[in-house]
Amino acid sequence: MKVFGITIGSPAEGGPPLVVGGYPVVDLLPQEVRVARRSRGIRRGVISVAALLVVVAIGGGVAAKFAAVAAEVRLAGAQVRTEQLLAQQAEYFEVTSVQAEIDQRTAARYVITSTEIDWRSIMTQIRSMLPAGATVLSMDADGASPMELYAQATSPLQGARVATVRFTIQSSSMLSVPALVDQLATLPGFVDAQVPSTTATEEAVETSFVVHLDQGAYANRFPVETPADGSDPASPGTETSDDEPAVEALGDEEEAN
Repeated sequence: MKVFGITIGSPAEGGPPLVVGGYPVVDLLPQEVRVARRSRGIRRGVISVAALLVVVAIGGGVAAKFAAVAAEVRLAGAQVRTEQLLAQQAEYFEVTSVQAEIDQRTAARYVITSTEIDWRSIMTQIRSMLPAGATVLSMDADGASPMELYAQATSPLQGARVATVRFTIQSSSMLSVPALVDQLATLPGFVDAQVPSTTATEEAVETSFVVHLDQGAYANRFPVETPADGSDPASPGTETSDDEPAVEALGDEEEAN
């Protein structure tokens, strides 16, 4: 605004405020001093930030050192505990050795008897199926072994088998082969039955049969079982069986014939 031809600034116009009756004041401070004061404030701020960063870094290092020391203490405790457990385990070394041997023997027994067939029972069942007046002239059998796969038929129409029973029957008259085959089908693991030859003489009729069996014929005397409570299966010495080995049973049947 203008007063008597003199322009006086106002706060609204961006100039100094109008002071009536005040003392005259002149700011003679150089601009360099103001800049220096602002610079000192900035420097103090930078120094404060740097000091804070140093404190944080030192604190992080101390915390990391404490964490490393704590980890070493825990590791030392775990090593001591491990040594104690090994010492206790050494006290029961014989027990663990015996248990390992039992497990090995149990596994070996399972493998050895995995292909075992109760030939005595099979042959007894076959004899019981013969018609009245018929006798068995010869009977033999063979099956798979734990170390070797059983030979399979080359014809795709024949089923897989793990054992074969061959026997010859002598009768005074011609046998009813279909009826006998139907009875043979009740054998455990029955796959098929074949009649390779029939020889008739004036005195008798001889009929040969070949019966194939699958895994259903296995005796499974020692199946692998896991108790419900998770404990170890019974040791081999606690299991008994009245069954004779398959080879001995087969020999007894051949001697009987």
